Amino acid sequence: LGIDHLRRIIFMLFTSIQQLSREDIEELFNLSSFYARQSRSSYSTLKSKHVATVFFESSTRTQLSFQKAVHMLGGNLLSISDISQTRSNLVDAENIHDALKIISSYADCTVFRSKTSLLDIHLRDIINPNAHFINAGDGRNEHPLQALGDCWLISERFQKFDFPFGFIGDCTARVFRSVFFLLVKLGVTEFHFYSTNIDEFPEELSNYSEDIKLVFHEDIESILKSVDIVEVIPYKIPFNTPIERKNPKEVII
Repeated sequence: LGIDHLRRIIFMLFTSIQQLSREDIEELFNLSSFYARQSRSSYSTLKSKHVATVFFESSTRTQLSFQKAVHMLGGNLLSISDISQTRSNLVDAENIHDALKIISSYADCTVFRSKTSLLDIHLRDIINPNAHFINAGDGRNEHPLQALGDCWLISERFQKFDFPFGFIGDCTARVFRSVFFLLVKLGVTEFHFYSTNIDEFPEELSNYSEDIKLVFHEDIESILKSVDIVEVIPYKIPFNTPIERKNPKEVII
């Protein structure tokens, strides 16, 4: 399984898909497939290790999947989900940088999720040199772990990443950004989009490479006829807009 190579991947501040090479991604996919095939429910991989899950942004799937993984791998879980329970609150006004520095000092690995982008937090003077940090979704930046999970599932069905890929939903979403970066590394060269906020399409993606073909669609039927796989991302909903309010471009699949 190339465990030594995997350790090299993990022993770092993992904040972006951009940090991984194609070899790194394939190694992670191979390890995921190995665990998926096992009938065992517990391991000692993280024995005597403390993992802090710091979810300052609400999460169901990502938070529980990390916590279950820590338990299954034999680790000790330190969990905090409410930023108001730290000194980084309205009363004490400690910033997120300082709160993370304290939390990370108790853990061998910190898994962090927040509406604040990690681009605004200087991590290198926070994390102990012998500890690790994993981005579980930060602001409008990236969500590398969901991208790895989604694309690993695709790799289980497709041997080669030589298909046209479709995105439906908020084109500024962090998942969208991470999936795009990862699929390009794996060989996808054609992307199709249907979005209600296409006018906000990220400039760094539209100018990413001349070798990447981007196609924008006006209706749902058109994009579904043009791709082999589609990633559906929640639509961008204006702040404080009631969820029952109808969008003129509402899409139901």
